[in-house]
Amino acid sequence: KKDQHLKMICMARKGIPKYHAKYMPVATSKYQFQPVINLDREMADSLTLDEKIDLVQSCPRKVFELDVEDKVQVERLMDCIFCDECVAKAQVLGKRSMVTVKMDANTFHFTVEAVTKD
Repeated sequence: KKDQHLKMICMARKGIPKYHAKYMPVATSKYQFQPVINLDREMADSLTLDEKIDLVQSCPRKVFELDVEDKVQVERLMDCIFCDECVAKAQVLGKRSMVTVKMDANTFHFTVEAVTKD
């Protein structure tokens, strides 16, 4: 909840499975903040087709796509790695505030992947 705080003291001990089974890796975990990508529709629609293609191709993770009407759409939101290449391309195209990329500090995706066969 809002305005809550947690204080703790943590201790980490390095160990190997030879000494205890609790040190055997059984899963890996990761978390990723929810991206918030704002695309100014009016500015994006004013681009030429070549500029739209340049903007879509500027993203290394292919977050953007052109739809059937040649409009730029955010298709794969969770593939965003916050590299800001699309923001830089928008600035090069003279549309400084066309694309903004932020992370939602209140939402993240936590993934646990098992590494055992069971």
